[in-house]
Formats: sequence, C-alpha cells, structure tokens
Amino acid sequence: MGLLEEATSVCLYVGLWITLSAGVILYNKWILTGFGFPFPVTLTMFHMFFCSVLAFVLVRVLKVVKSVNMTRDTYINKIVPIGFLFAIVLWMGNSAYVYLSVAFIQMLKACVPAVTLFVMFCAGLERVDAKVLLGVAVLTIGTTLSAYGEIDFKWIGVVMMVTSEFCEAIRMAVLQYLLGNLKFELIEGLYWFSPASLACLFIGIMWLEMPAFVR
Repeated sequence: MGLLEEATSVCLYVGLWITLSAGVILYNKWILTGFGFPFPVTLTMFHMFFCSVLAFVLVRVLKVVKSVNMTRDTYINKIVPIGFLFAIVLWMGNSAYVYLSVAFIQMLKACVPAVTLFVMFCAGLERVDAKVLLGVAVLTIGTTLSAYGEIDFKWIGVVMMVTSEFCEAIRMAVLQYLLGNLKFELIEGLYWFSPASLACLFIGIMWLEMPAFVR
C-alpha cells in the first residue's frame, strides 16, 4: 500500500509539473506575440525577479531552507558565471518564441541531450559509449525530420534556440567544474543564482530593449 501511495504521489507531482510547465510556456508565447509585448529579455527579468524575491523570503525571512555560507570571492568567481550563462539560456529561449511556434520549439528541445553530451565530452566530464551514441543519434535524426516539415521556419529563431541549448550545456559543465561536490537544494539554488542572472538580464535590457520599451 505504501508503494502504491508513493507511485500515486509521484504521478500527481509529474502531472502537476507538466501542466504548470505547459501553462507557463503558452502564457509566455501569448504575452510575447498575442498580447503585444515583444520584449523577451524584460519578460525573462520579471520571472527572475520573482524567483529572487521568493527565494530571499523563503531563505532569509521564513528560514524554510538553510543556506550555506559563501564568501564574496566565491560568489563572484563561481556563482556569477553560472548565473550569466543561465541568463543567456532564458534570454535566447524566450526570444525564440517570438519567431517560432511552441510545438516546433519543443521539438528542438529534443536536441538538448545531444548538445549536452557533446559539450560534456569536449570538457572531459563525460564518457561516450555505443548505446548512448545510438540514443542521441535517434533523437537528433527525429528533430531534423521535424525541422524539415516545419511550415513557419525562421532561421533566427532556430539559431536562438540552439544558442540557448549550447549555453545550457555549457552551464551544466561549468556548474560541475566550479562547484564540484557542492550541491544546492532547489530554493537554495534560486537564492544564490537568481540575483546574478537578474543583474545580467538587467544589463541586457539597458543595452537592447530599454529605448524601445520606453517608447
């Protein structure tokens, strides 16, 4: 009975995650294209600002999660580069929704394992065997076929999505290289990484979107 309850809980959590994730994706797409707010960096910064505030309240105010002590040098040398890469991932990923359909973007995300494996292998952090290569090859071929049949195909959107995937893979490699065995819980990770990403996104807004946003 205990195993059945655990399986039911897992299914409920997975179903809730799928529902909320799809809802956020569709809502972002509507804001950027349907609502008429073509500022993906600004929208991403709003998301990251909410994550930063929520994590600060949970860690510092409510103390729901205990946080590790971290020096300023450690934060600048290890957390900020990861936060910068995460900002690029979100920036490029959201920008792709301006040019591509939601369905096609989800198909392109199937290339993430191949990109991650390639980056990890080049960094010397992962070994490759025949079974892994076969699985990645099947995913890559399927994604290529889906791109061939896409009606609303725009190269700029594809380049943005691929850039997002490569930055995500590089972020994972840098995360493993810089932090090593230092592991963060979900809320604790948001507490440390979100402010760094927020600062990088703010710089991007000032550079790219602020003049048009003010107009």
